[in-house]
Formats: sequence, structure tokens, C-alpha cells
Amino acid sequence: MSEKKPYSPPILRLLQTLARSVDQQDNDSASPLQRFVHFCQVLLWIASGGYALGLGAWLLWLEHAGDMWWCTWFFVYLPPAMFLFPLGLLVPLALLLDWRQLIVHGLCVLAVFLLYEDLEWHMSRSPREERTVLRVLSNNIGQHGKHALTPFVEKQDPDLILLQAAFSRGPRYVKQYGERGLHTVYEGEYVCASKHPVVSSELLAEITCDKRPAAARFVLNVQGQRLVVYNVHIASPRDLLGKLRGRGFIAQLLHGFGISAGRDYGASEQVAERLRTAEELVERIAQETDPVIVAGDFNIPARGRAYHLFAGELTDTFEVRGRGYGFTFPGKTRNPFSLFGPWLRLDLVFASKEWRVLDCIVEPDRPSQHRAVVATIELKEP
Repeated sequence: MSEKKPYSPPILRLLQTLARSVDQQDNDSASPLQRFVHFCQVLLWIASGGYALGLGAWLLWLEHAGDMWWCTWFFVYLPPAMFLFPLGLLVPLALLLDWRQLIVHGLCVLAVFLLYEDLEWHMSRSPREERTVLRVLSNNIGQHGKHALTPFVEKQDPDLILLQAAFSRGPRYVKQYGERGLHTVYEGEYVCASKHPVVSSELLAEITCDKRPAAARFVLNVQGQRLVVYNVHIASPRDLLGKLRGRGFIAQLLHGFGISAGRDYGASEQVAERLRTAEELVERIAQETDPVIVAGDFNIPARGRAYHLFAGELTDTFEVRGRGYGFTFPGKTRNPFSLFGPWLRLDLVFASKEWRVLDCIVEPDRPSQHRAVVATIELKEP
């Protein structure tokens, strides 16, 4: 019976392997320069491998739970290309010392741009005969920058238009879409314009975020079928993100450790409130017995705990029938890490299990703050 070897930590075994590798070079009578280069190659492999593993764990955390703690919630909103910043050092060193490590670096790039940013490749479907088909358009028109949504609406000819951040402009949209023969109502900042009659509407005043109602509920009559529509606008995190930039992040972190030099921006409370709002909305939606459509400016990226609450109860139409990245925010940016374009998918259209998703597209180039989303869905057979 062989004697069991004592346990040694992985880091110790790694260092022992490194030492044996260098000793092998000594035994082969390598020059001091060759031994030094080999030593640097091994260290670079350790750095590249450690970065790849760390990046993978970091992306997994952000994808599933990044918005549950304010310290990582902040990073959910950053351009993902920023997580590749260490490659600016590792790639030149690999070109100098060992080009094979570029394979590891390439896998890191693919993990960010294909998996984490969730590049979609789906094709649209054709509707079936004698099925109820709806084309749903959603857009936050609060900061359109004088770039009108009308040309895109006329091109898409949606059956249902859901607008957020209309506020005092509600009556204007009632008149504008009413002249086009659409049944148009508004509740607070939320506008619903439909080719089908709107049976009822209500502002969900009991579900709030930042002291504002996070959604309005509309009921439509579509060829005798009741459909429930939730128009959603969870409060923007812009103010908190601005406070946490630069030294603000350090100040909030120091406060969390009880250090007097820190400062409390209420990050923990605000992040918890956003998650609570998502939970309450999903709980309310789950009580519906009619087919449901949920659309709007969620102000949560398509990742994290809050997003997966919605995606677990409903179908993300872009996730199953979209093409490309589907970024909707910000329409105008000077950020080089996003190639001066949008990098967040904040505007979403969800459908309940009674719907079959046919297509989902994002407005391609309007430089407004938010770009519109259009989803085409059809009711399944009863």
C-alpha cells in the first residue's frame, strides 16, 4: 500500500513547477539570458492564465449577481471593453516573449464580446395563419435631443406604442396618435397608443423607485381577447453613478469599512431599492391570468439579479429573436471603450408564455438618449 502524499496548496505546487522548469534550463547549460527569458515566459503564462480565470469569474458574477452589492453594481453599467484593459500590457509582452499566449488573450476578448455582451444571431419567424399578431414599440422619449421618433414609427407601423417619460406631454400624444386612429391614453409619464381598444388603465402607485411609480398597467381588447400591458420605467441610476465616479467610489467604500474619511452616498440603500422594485413588479406580473406584455425603460442592463427576475418569469424578445447586441443606451456618447456608440441594453420588451416571438429589432441610428425597440409577437393556440 503506497503512502499518501501530504497535501500542498495549489500556489505552492505552481511555484514548485516553476522552480523545476528553471532548474531544467540550468541542467541544459542554458545561458543566463536564456534562463531569464524562460523565467519571464513562465511568469507571463501565470499572469495570462490568472487574468483569464479572474476575468471569467468576474463576468459570471456580474451576469448573475453583480447588481446585488453596490460595489459591483457600479461595474455592471461600465462598457465591458474596459475589463480588457490588462491586455494592453499582456499582449505586447506576449508578442515579445511567447506569441502562443495570444490564444488565451483572444479567448478573453471573445468571452467579453460574444458571451458577456450576448451577441445574438437569430432569424425572424413568419406569422401563422389566423393568429393574433402584435407589433410592439417601446421608447423612452424623455431626452430625445430633438430627434423625432415619428419617422421610425411610420416605418414600423406598430400595433402598440408604449412611451415612457412623457410627463406633461401626455395630452399631446393623445392628440397626435388619436389623429392617426389609435386608441391613446396616458397615466402619469406613461403613454399607451393602440390599434385595439384600451379597456382600462392605472398607475401602479404602490410600486415605486426613487419615490416615483415604476410602471403603469393597461388592459387591451384584441379581437375579444384581454391582453395586459405593463409600461415600465424604473428610476435612472444616473445620479448615483455620477457620485460614485472617481474618488466618490473610494469615499463610499471607506464609509462601508467605518473609516471617518469616507462618505455615504446611500449606495447600498438605493441599490437595494432598485432590486426590491424589480421583485415587486415581477410578483405583480406573475398574478396575471391573461397574456402579458411588459416593455419599457428598465434602467437595468440585460444582466444581473434584477434582469434575471424578469427573464425568469417572462421571455426577453430580443434574447430569442434579436440580431446583434441590441444596445439602446446611450444614443450619443464620447466613450472610446464603446467605439463612441451605445453599450447598454436598458430598453426591453418581455412577453408571457402565451406569446410566440417572431422578431425583435432596435432602432438603428437615431442619436437620442434612448433608442426604440420593436418586438413582433403572436398568440399561441389556446
